[in-house]
Amino acid sequence: MNDFLAKPIDPTVLLEAAARWIRVCEAGSGDTESIESFDAELASVAKDWLAVVPTRLATANAALDMGGLAAAAAVAHALKGSGGTLGFPEFTRPSIRLEAACTSGDLDAARAEIERVRMLHRDLTARLAAREAA
Repeated sequence: MNDFLAKPIDPTVLLEAAARWIRVCEAGSGDTESIESFDAELASVAKDWLAVVPTRLATANAALDMGGLAAAAAVAHALKGSGGTLGFPEFTRPSIRLEAACTSGDLDAARAEIERVRMLHRDLTARLAAREAA
């Protein structure tokens, strides 16, 4: 734990505290916080998270193959939240669209969003590897 807030929590104070500890970029800007600027601890967490993304995407694909739209939507929901928290807001929109596609039963759209997330994952993994090699 790096900080605390006393109850009752003022939303403005909460957002200010979160901004101090979580690196995020402006939602929807298309630009990402550079993984190169992450401190070592956050980079380690990001690397661990990125390592499980392919498994989660495979789980979502398998769920779609078996008609498990709710299970695929749950994967999308988890990716949306955890990716954004780690400073990868570029995962938010495709994950929202994936969740919506699953909810509406649109398998083609769901598979397209899974592929978008897969490409984002490749990019972020490559950036992290380049940072570690430097």
